[in-house]
Amino acid sequence: MSGSDEFKLVSTSLIFWRTPIRDFTDDDIENMASSMMIHGQIQPIVVKPPNVEGLHEGVCGRLRYEGAKHAHRPEVLARVHNFEDEAEVLEWQIVENLHRKDLTAIQRGEAYTQLYDLRRKELGGVKDKSIVAGIAESIERQTGEKKAEDIIGRYIQIAKELPEKIKKKIGFKSDFGLAHARQLLRLKDKPKMQLELAEKFVRKPMTVQSLKQEVNKILKPPPPRVSLPEFLKKVNPIFYEFSVWEVPDERPEGGIVDYKGNCSPYVCAGCLYNYAREGDIVMDAMAGSGTFLDVAKEIKTSEGKQSFREIICWDLNPVRSDITQGDAEKIDRSVDFIFVHFPYWNSVNYVEEAEKHGAKNIDERNELSQMPFDKFEAKSKAILHKLHNALQTGRNLCLMIGPKRDGGELLDLPWLFMKWACEDEDGPKFALEDKIIVMTYNPRKISFKAEGKRRLAIGRGRKNNHLNINYDEVLVFKK
Repeated sequence: MSGSDEFKLVSTSLIFWRTPIRDFTDDDIENMASSMMIHGQIQPIVVKPPNVEGLHEGVCGRLRYEGAKHAHRPEVLARVHNFEDEAEVLEWQIVENLHRKDLTAIQRGEAYTQLYDLRRKELGGVKDKSIVAGIAESIERQTGEKKAEDIIGRYIQIAKELPEKIKKKIGFKSDFGLAHARQLLRLKDKPKMQLELAEKFVRKPMTVQSLKQEVNKILKPPPPRVSLPEFLKKVNPIFYEFSVWEVPDERPEGGIVDYKGNCSPYVCAGCLYNYAREGDIVMDAMAGSGTFLDVAKEIKTSEGKQSFREIICWDLNPVRSDITQGDAEKIDRSVDFIFVHFPYWNSVNYVEEAEKHGAKNIDERNELSQMPFDKFEAKSKAILHKLHNALQTGRNLCLMIGPKRDGGELLDLPWLFMKWACEDEDGPKFALEDKIIVMTYNPRKISFKAEGKRRLAIGRGRKNNHLNINYDEVLVFKK
């Protein structure tokens, strides 16, 4: 063994290799040559003792040998080892290959499996736990590197149990590690879904945590979608399957009727119906007069129980005792779903609304709607970060806001919020999953008062040469 091995300088012209160069590019060889010229040869190559012609057969370290030749070094440091048979030669070559840093998890698993099968063959095909221990000893003896037996066992497992189709598709991916492979193995009883998830990884690599969540979704489907509240049962659920919602301008339930800037209960119900699940902790971070809270309370399971584990509602200046006073920038809860109807900048004065409806301890300083725009932008970004932190990974934030006119110019607030939430370098990096257009109509005959307001709006629009805005948007972000 190593005690009888001889280390010496051997002329590159006296070394030959039985196998052609594989896996090495010209760049690999050039990089190795450059390293040798700067640092010298760090690891010896392994050769057999000289034959009758005085030539050594190379066994391990082909890249170092080619690098030395490329660097015009006449000799290389070699470890001369007397191999017992060709099986031992193969074992040394496999261990040498395992020492490479650029091996992917699949390649490493295949190499360990080769060693395992070789040792098992020597034992007459009998499975033995000592085989893995022997592999660990061989690696340490040959390279000085200690390998835990359980890690070796896991690599062998992924090589033996992952289907060949998957190994071929994903084996070359350097960002597909042992932990990724072990997650895919959890789907061994669902081969079709296992293959689809592997293909998804090839298209767009995932972290181990993200892959684990994908596997969990397959093995444990999410809880059922919630139903519509009783007062909205007359609405056909298919209404909520499209990205344009025409909601009636009426309040069958929810919130305070004369609270300016009220959110439609139809919108709250639609967002919960599409993006919340039974048993969720749901939140409205800017609850206003409590429309979301009232709608969420009305949503029941098939057994008639409350659908949500907890309904949390915050507002800067709450007008109801069942809404917690708090700045959305300071939310410290972990939740499964968030709805927020953002104040429209320089529009409704929510401080006046809160005072009108009996709010106490009014906080004027942090009221978004009346801030200068630069402060509105800075605080909105800070709130988006806080909402991102509060939300569980893979779940949704439904943010309702609409465009407005600022001195005649269009201020596209939804576009700005998409940019702040998804694209800004220092933003929370949400993904935009859906965008819903919300339009309101009056289901009853239009009154003279409403008709008069409409005519005034049309007149203003024609005078200023612009269209009137009659829609809002719900931006559905995913963490």
